[in-house]
Amino acid sequence: MRYLVIEQAQGVIPKEALIKSRDGIAYFNSLKKIGILIAHYHFAGIAGGAFIVDVNSNDQLGEILIKSPFYRFTTRTIYPLMYEKTMVQAEMKSIAKKGVKRERISKL
Repeated sequence: MRYLVIEQAQGVIPKEALIKSRDGIAYFNSLKKIGILIAHYHFAGIAGGAFIVDVNSNDQLGEILIKSPFYRFTTRTIYPLMYEKTMVQAEMKSIAKKGVKRERISKL
């Protein structure tokens, strides 16, 4: 399961959080090494960033977030991701159940 996680700093960034930024780099590198971290980006001009992880369960996602050195200093918005091919297949099945003929689908 892939998730997009958007993190933003809570209010003023305390000195402790700035010190932990070195730990954060090491933490994200370790996730990348084992294939969990797919992508990681920083926001320009905003204290925060976004990353994509590939995990086996919601529990694993929760564990990754809690272990992050930034956990106490950020808020997160999490979006489950879907491969485009899977999304199209699901939409086709949904349309088929509603009785739309296949010829009409191909014209859409």
